Amino acid sequence: MVAGLLPLSTGVLLALAPALATESTGEEFSAVIGIDLGATHASVGVYHNSRTQVIANALGSRVTPAYMAFADTGRLAGEAARDRALLDPKRTVYGVKHLLGRTFDDPEVQRLRDLVPYDIVEQDGKPYISVEMNGEHQVHSPEEILAMVLALMKETAESFLGTTVKHTVITVPAHFTDAQRQATKVAGTLAGLNVLRIINEPSAAVIAHGLDKKGGEYNYLVFHLGGGTLDVSVIFIDNGVIEILSSAGDPHLGGEDFTRRVVDHFVGVVRKKYGRDVSGDARAMQKLWREAERAKRTLSALREVRVEVPGLTEGVDLSEPLSRARFAELNRDLFESAVGAIGKALEAAEVNKSEIIEILMVGGSSRIPRIRDLVKEWFDGKEPVRAEGIEPDEAVTHGAAEQGGILSGAMYIPERPILATNIAVMTMGIETTGGLMTTFIPRWTILPPSKRTKVFSTEEDSQETVIVEVYEGERSLARDNHWLGQIELRGIPPGPRGVPRIEVTFVVAYEGNMTVTAKDLDTGREEKIEIHEKEGRPDWDEIEHRILEANAFAEQDQVVRAQIEARNRLTGHCYSVESAVQDATQDDHLREEDTDQMSAAVREALDWLETNPGAGPEDTKARYQALAHACRPILAERLAAGPATGLVGPLETAAPEPEGGMAIPEEDEGNEDSFYYEPYPGPGHEEL
Repeated sequence: MVAGLLPLSTGVLLALAPALATESTGEEFSAVIGIDLGATHASVGVYHNSRTQVIANALGSRVTPAYMAFADTGRLAGEAARDRALLDPKRTVYGVKHLLGRTFDDPEVQRLRDLVPYDIVEQDGKPYISVEMNGEHQVHSPEEILAMVLALMKETAESFLGTTVKHTVITVPAHFTDAQRQATKVAGTLAGLNVLRIINEPSAAVIAHGLDKKGGEYNYLVFHLGGGTLDVSVIFIDNGVIEILSSAGDPHLGGEDFTRRVVDHFVGVVRKKYGRDVSGDARAMQKLWREAERAKRTLSALREVRVEVPGLTEGVDLSEPLSRARFAELNRDLFESAVGAIGKALEAAEVNKSEIIEILMVGGSSRIPRIRDLVKEWFDGKEPVRAEGIEPDEAVTHGAAEQGGILSGAMYIPERPILATNIAVMTMGIETTGGLMTTFIPRWTILPPSKRTKVFSTEEDSQETVIVEVYEGERSLARDNHWLGQIELRGIPPGPRGVPRIEVTFVVAYEGNMTVTAKDLDTGREEKIEIHEKEGRPDWDEIEHRILEANAFAEQDQVVRAQIEARNRLTGHCYSVESAVQDATQDDHLREEDTDQMSAAVREALDWLETNPGAGPEDTKARYQALAHACRPILAERLAAGPATGLVGPLETAAPEPEGGMAIPEEDEGNEDSFYYEPYPGPGHEEL
């Protein structure tokens, strides 16, 4: 077999090391705009005239609804489209960001179909939006819909700058997969933009607050609560280098959910007070939604507001008070759920809350006083920071615009370049003895650069070929994870089992490529496969499904892992004793009766393994101890006076305790290509 190219591991979130265009390539860019493309809103900014500005749209607002409406008179975007959401729900599209980079049968797509009134249909296995316009059905991809929103941001920037805009930096959630990032780039291209960088929203928020310019090493927490999503990220900054350690949150929790609770409350008030049900009256609900949204925003500054909708419906002029406390009570469970994501993010990052230096709260909904109080309480009274002159719902845009300024050369800071790294959202590794998966790049590993090296050996005597099977996923058994590809390394000099040294290395480089290499350390022969950014990628639904599956089977996997690791250790110990006996016999260090006794002990252990394939780890451990008890005293006594090099060593090290979190392949009796897990303990071996 010939090793081919792997599909890009969907667990790798690509490198975002923004090189200065004017320094690294000599290319001069015109103004590079920064766009925050949110689930419900979008905004655009630019570094212009020596300062960063978030640009107001034609209506004077610096935040534009990410809505598209398809009316018979033409397409509408932004505020005009949002105003039609209740009047013409089947033809008003929003929340399309959740569809990016997914297949139609993805659980997230199916969930969105249940939540939105417009039609999401299948085409070529992917989700598309179906609308009717002038009596004709139109089908649009999510990228096409978002391109319309991005085009509106482009026009807004061009109107402000008075010139054509070609280049942009777009922000995305830290947990976005490579497929979702690529889909975002496609949307930008369709909008007539050259997407120079896709950067993480929390990284952009940190940049906006200037925290990247602090010297030293610090941990930060970014609490990003927008109109439709919640993202909580733990970030480590080392002298300007931004590393995202973890992310947690809810893609369907945000300000619109809080508004909906207020609307539902007043629908109940109208029903009780006036005996009228306005829930089916689109125009009344539109009026009520607008007023509820206004009231919600006002309550961030005032303790009480009056909700007034004259002519809500025939015979109903709504005028009712809404206090901040009542608003908080209506949304108590949602607020608590949002703050609960902090603990998940810290746990994933293995960071204690006392190690968080600063808390950044960004996104429009982070203004809500009760949310801020809950976050403050979670951190034992620590106040969240807020940069002067930067509104919470503009912070991400501000950071993206700064990145655009750097890329254009307008904002050149040679002494402190900004480097925003990412994380692996899926574990990557190889299959080794027993079918287990040996981890190389664990989930949440900071990328890039990332390099992991382990040394293995062969499973069979005279084995001349090994096949390295590469997987990604969270299950203990490699076969339960997503297969990425393989390396076939031939020409290994024939030798005893466990003697050849095969070094396997995973490397993720700055440009986003990942290389997996298998090298025979004795001959220098090596084979490798390289994973390129734009080659085929598994769909996100596979990743999400496998993570949920890993959680469901975690306890069962732990039992299976313990069983296989115990068998591997006993098997390795048997061969180590056998090898030690052969070497000692050749050097006349052992008596014949000693040799017979140890050989019999080894045969007994191997026979037991063959006749008890389902034995539990405790029984296998007992067999291991029995073999050690039978052989160790003989070797210790007979070799004490003689040279011990290569005799006791293998007995102690050839079958070590399994490394935490590691895994190992399916044994294939009689298959010379089966791969045996045995980390080489020789000089210079180090896990990088």
